Amino acid sequence: MAEPATDASLPEFFFISQLLRDKVLRRTGDRVEVLGTLIDLEIRLSGSYPEVLNLIVGRSFGRPPLEIPVRYVR
Repeated sequence: MAEPATDASLPEFFFISQLLRDKVLRRTGDRVEVLGTLIDLEIRLSGSYPEVLNLIVGRSFGRPPLEIPVRYVR
């Protein structure tokens, strides 16, 4: 994974290829649940850099993908 930016005013950068197929987890207290795997990012082209809006999470057993707003992601 990319190193965090050292200046708080600079955005943190990642290549999508570094993140695809990573597990997406939901933590509730001490419990951790695997929601699925990252299959795509929904972005908006604005300003100098694209802004990530949603994570698209693939799930097993023929279930439709989840769209998780980036505001819920840590």
